[in-house]
Amino acid sequence: MFELPPGFRVELVAAEPLVQDPVAIRFDERGRLWVIEWPDYNKQLRGVIPGLENIAPAFSRLVVLEDTDGDGRMDRRTVFMDGVEWLRGMEFVRDGVLVLKLPKLVFARDTDGDGKADFEQTLADGLEIPGNPQAAQSNLLREMDNWFYGSKFPHRLRPDGSTWLDRPHPSMRGQWGVSQDNYGRIFYASNQDHLRGDLIPGHYYTRNPNYPSHAGTDVPYPHDQFTWPHAATPGTNRRNQQRDKDGTLEVFTCNTRPTVYRGDQFPAEYAGNVFLGDCAGRLIRRSVLTEKDGMITAANAYDRREFLFSNDERFRPVYTANGPDGALYITDMYRGIIEGHLFITTYLRQQIIARGLQTPFNGLGRIYRVVYEGRKPAPAPKFDRDNVAAWVAHLAHPNGFWRTTAQRLIVDRGDRRAVPALRTMARSHASELARLHALWTLEGLGAIDADILGRAMADTSFRVRQAAVRIAEPFLADPAIAPKVLALASDPRIEVRRQLLLSLGEGRGPAIDAAMLALLQRDAGAPITIDAALSGLAGREVEFLDRVLRDSEHFRESPGVAQLLGALAKAVLNSGKDADIGRVLGFAGDASQHAAWARVAVLDGMVAGEARGMSRLLDRLGPLDQSSDATVRQRAANLRHTWSVKVAAPTARKKAVPTGAVFDKGQALFAICAACHGPEGKGQPAIAPPLAESKIVAAAPDEIMRSVLFGRNQDRKNTAFPEMPPLGGLPDADIAAVISYVRARFGSADQPILAEQITKLRAEGMQTAAAAPR
Repeated sequence: MFELPPGFRVELVAAEPLVQDPVAIRFDERGRLWVIEWPDYNKQLRGVIPGLENIAPAFSRLVVLEDTDGDGRMDRRTVFMDGVEWLRGMEFVRDGVLVLKLPKLVFARDTDGDGKADFEQTLADGLEIPGNPQAAQSNLLREMDNWFYGSKFPHRLRPDGSTWLDRPHPSMRGQWGVSQDNYGRIFYASNQDHLRGDLIPGHYYTRNPNYPSHAGTDVPYPHDQFTWPHAATPGTNRRNQQRDKDGTLEVFTCNTRPTVYRGDQFPAEYAGNVFLGDCAGRLIRRSVLTEKDGMITAANAYDRREFLFSNDERFRPVYTANGPDGALYITDMYRGIIEGHLFITTYLRQQIIARGLQTPFNGLGRIYRVVYEGRKPAPAPKFDRDNVAAWVAHLAHPNGFWRTTAQRLIVDRGDRRAVPALRTMARSHASELARLHALWTLEGLGAIDADILGRAMADTSFRVRQAAVRIAEPFLADPAIAPKVLALASDPRIEVRRQLLLSLGEGRGPAIDAAMLALLQRDAGAPITIDAALSGLAGREVEFLDRVLRDSEHFRESPGVAQLLGALAKAVLNSGKDADIGRVLGFAGDASQHAAWARVAVLDGMVAGEARGMSRLLDRLGPLDQSSDATVRQRAANLRHTWSVKVAAPTARKKAVPTGAVFDKGQALFAICAACHGPEGKGQPAIAPPLAESKIVAAAPDEIMRSVLFGRNQDRKNTAFPEMPPLGGLPDADIAAVISYVRARFGSADQPILAEQITKLRAEGMQTAAAAPR
């Protein structure tokens, strides 16, 4: 059934009926396996595909599996939480679990010891329930920094005494799950982009509304998206997704949560590799990461092969995870149909029926572990799990599962008796990972002091120095700590200097400003640097621009410095402060003080701002119009043009009568589109382009109808965005309604699209597909 590299084997851990429709797993410190089950996934297919007419509806569950006899197979099942329609994530915290059961986020506990939740505290309510499950907030995960994150979850959370800290977090972190590496960096994926991640903590970009950015977050790591199944994979969504030569899936299309391998059961060269499943390709990819100058790239570990492939068409590897034994665990939903109901094409529907993949529809599921035959899986630690001091030693465990678990338990229990041992470990342990975990555990206990930070900032490991800078942010005004932080402006590692630039944005003062300028002098041309600096300069951009322009000795002509000047000028323009904008225009027009290249760079930044409706400032452009430099005059003309454009007042969307119901229905269905294009149609970086001002939306309806019905960008000519999946799984009337709404809201059309138009176009597409060569 499974094909793996030599030396590896797959072992069954649990199967139906003990586990059913599993989509995510977590191990606790007792070795129990917590499983989210989603039996009603794709419930909309009931009655749509033959054979599913009488499938009874079901609800999601959170269950706990145990191995009571120690044979490596789960044999006991307890339902912790049942009857949840949108159970999308869980994570351990204190003496319970944090559960994302949309539209709520709750803290749940078992208070009487029967293994079932009998206490719930609502922490948040009113969370979005999207029309498209791929857009749902999901997969909570506690990271090394003691905060909770999640896929498409625009917050980060952290318990604070009897309350919770809730902070915005702009990075949407993929679709189906997030994981972390040994250093606390976040990794995730989207359906067609199999590995992305955050090189820096994304929350810094919430600080400056004048310069929105996501640089260093949501970074694509692989150079290509090709897959290499070991046999034909006919059950894909479109025939053109398969190679003509052998019928194998050509590119990733149904990705799942990536797992950074942090165990100790595989050979050493597997540490830090990333494992990720593609459900349609029935495979697990192993990606090897390469780091250089603070950036990451990823590549397939094998030449035109995958780490794991299954010949069973119902194998659906929806989730991977590190286990307490050091093995890699695979969650197999085991379904013939995995494509979301909205996107099932006519081709796939025919494949499903012809191959009998629709039954059994649900109630099945498998959990496997992959082990290396040359090493015996390590046993779980044996000691009193309430002994906090014993957990400290496990911050140095070779298996990352136990390091993370130890940190969680020590922080959650808040027992400061562990502090002396943690301080010793942070200062002098031989392992950089032990020192790193000890440092963050002290942070979680509120036990950070000047001595610990000072030693950490002088650590031989740049990872420890990097973490120390971030942890020192609340102490930037402390005279015992601040000089040591600022001294890292000359650190040899770009990762440390980049974090310092981010962290200095949390402070104020001449010394901090001088350090930021020194960092920009050195690293302005390095990726992420400028955006990191701008994130912490809200309201101070014009002063920094002035200082950079005046310091011609250090800020000499270079692409990086020109980009810095432009970014500062753009942020000033975005602020909308007339006095500051006037100062910037004054800089650009002062040929006696500033070099031509610098003045052009400033103007290029303002032109890039594309501000409209600023006719009140047109007179400020007069001196630039008279410049002896033709390039300056051209930039001034560009600004005069864009600033003269009037901004129309927002108008309410017209509703046609008597067909207003079509637009209302389309508005309700727009949640499907908003998952990628955003609720305001502004698009999302690396996910989908804006709908507002889209040529496709504004054009004749045939093009947008084809895009929605059959998909778009299948040849990936637009490299900025992945392929748009087809929405052919929707009824014709629904497709007509949502297109009508989109064209009315983001275009100028006020006449609805008729269902008959979609029906005709669908029939034409089926004829074309039938005539295509196989």
